[in-house]
Amino acid sequence: MDIELFKTATLIKDPAIEPYFIAKDSNSYTLWEACVTNESTKPKRGRKKVITDENRNKVTYKSHGYYTQFENCLNGIAKLKINHTKNYDTIKTYVDEFKRVKDELNQIINTGL
Repeated sequence: MDIELFKTATLIKDPAIEPYFIAKDSNSYTLWEACVTNESTKPKRGRKKVITDENRNKVTYKSHGYYTQFENCLNGIAKLKINHTKNYDTIKTYVDEFKRVKDELNQIINTGL
């Protein structure tokens, strides 16, 4: 992990929310994703991405939002987790899946108290 990027923050990690994690500082909660790259992130114009030893399995970090409340940050995680999962045929199915993921996250919080 890039120590300089997170040295002033408190990191909140849990296997249930991977590949996401939360960095908390004095002002907000920042939602991050740890991305393992297996190809170049910046291909030259008009060329295919090239996998080299230098960029193979490189971990990069992508921020997904800044939240003033922890609960809103968890909502952000729930949205990301369901958006990367599959397609939804109805709004009801999407909402039901969102509620299921949100309930899982809430259950983790409630068992830790």
